[in-house]
Amino acid sequence: MSKEEKNLIAYHESGHALVGLALEDAEKVQKITIIPRGKAGGYVLMTPKKEKFVQTKAELRAKITSYMAGRASEEIYFGADQITTGAYSDIESATYIARRMVTEFGMSDLGPIQYEKPQENVFLGRDYSNPSRNYSGQLAHEIDKEVRKLIDASYKHAIKLINANKDIMDIIAESLLIKETLTAEEAEYIYANKKLPVQVQDMKDKFAKRQLEKKLKKDSKKEEINKDSKKIEAGKKS
Repeated sequence: MSKEEKNLIAYHESGHALVGLALEDAEKVQKITIIPRGKAGGYVLMTPKKEKFVQTKAELRAKITSYMAGRASEEIYFGADQITTGAYSDIESATYIARRMVTEFGMSDLGPIQYEKPQENVFLGRDYSNPSRNYSGQLAHEIDKEVRKLIDASYKHAIKLINANKDIMDIIAESLLIKETLTAEEAEYIYANKKLPVQVQDMKDKFAKRQLEKKLKKDSKKEEINKDSKKIEAGKKS
């Protein structure tokens, strides 16, 4: 992985994490990493803050916002032309939740009506890939509009949160580039204190010290070579 790609992934994951840290209704950030896993360049592990049997509309919207924050971060920090395929599964998950909010949970302007429900087969169990549909093409268009409204609103919310917390974003990204994996405690420390966690700062200081030692050693070696060269030149002249 190139330095440029690693930097982009660090900011992508920082976007997800920031939303989890900033929104009260979001799930708890348990882990942030830029160590590749499968096809993913990194990931943020988020879990419910407490055991629940139902989810509120606000919680579902926060979840969509968190999913969209990776793409939002890419656009803010690297430009619209540099957004990547890394948000593929995020967009898929966000769209799935938004569609269920509209068609199953009655959480849109179309009202508390269930337009789709998962097919059930007594032999095969539930099949979530083929929802039953019983509505017109016009209503399908209205459903798509409502899904888009939810996604667009969440994306704009993610952009607003990231722009308002760029200092925290930069610290999370820097920490990931130094340590690669952050714990829940480290993420919360960054959000609360706006500075590197102690362990990350120690790693940064040690790295800087090693780099300085290498430079001094290199400079010292150059100086010795220059001295030897001067001696040789002086010997030739004599």
